[in-house]
Amino acid sequence: LLEDSVKSISALRDEHMEKLKELRFASSPSEKLSTVINPSILKLVKEEDKVGIHQLGPFYK
Repeated sequence: LLEDSVKSISALRDEHMEKLKELRFASSPSEKLSTVINPSILKLVKEEDKVGIHQLGPFYK
C-alpha cells in the first residue's frame, strides 16, 4: 500500500512538472482550472471508510 502511494505521488509530481514546463511562458491565463491541472477525486465507496470522516473537521478554518 505504501509503495503504491509513493508511486502515485511520484507520477503526480512528474505530471505537475510537465504541466509547469508547458504553461510557464503561456501568454494568457487558462480559461478553466481543469486545463491546468488534472483533478483527482477521492470517492469513499465503503461504509467503513465513511465512518468518522466528520471528525476530521473542515479543511479551511
